[in-house]
Amino acid sequence: MLKYTIWSDNGIVGNLGGNSYFQVKVPAGKHHYYVKSQIVYALEANVSANKNYIVELDVNMGWTTAHVQLDPIDANNYGNPIEKNKTMKHLVLNENLPDNIQKRIQLALPIIKKYADKIASGDKKPEILESDFGKH
Repeated sequence: MLKYTIWSDNGIVGNLGGNSYFQVKVPAGKHHYYVKSQIVYALEANVSANKNYIVELDVNMGWTTAHVQLDPIDANNYGNPIEKNKTMKHLVLNENLPDNIQKRIQLALPIIKKYADKIASGDKKPEILESDFGKH
């Protein structure tokens, strides 16, 4: 099973494979998240306090590699996919990472930073997760 690493401006958030999910708590405000396959895709999340937001990792097969992106889900209209699909595995984050993963993180951080700079300059446009997509 392929796993994809989800990044934030601060580094790695977690790895996702099929039929799995993780949860992160972040302060209210604007946050950027990234996933990389052949190219980097970005999501800008504008979140409010005390709300839950859902972002789906969408993976589609391309010619030679998978195309991945982070799709915001309107929890008010779509509902909670975790409640709908009881077989999803909850992944625990912030575990001790082996040395080979730490090395991979260090190699990827400059790539993520370069893409973040393109978003900040307006050269690239991220997907947008609006604050009203969240549900109490």
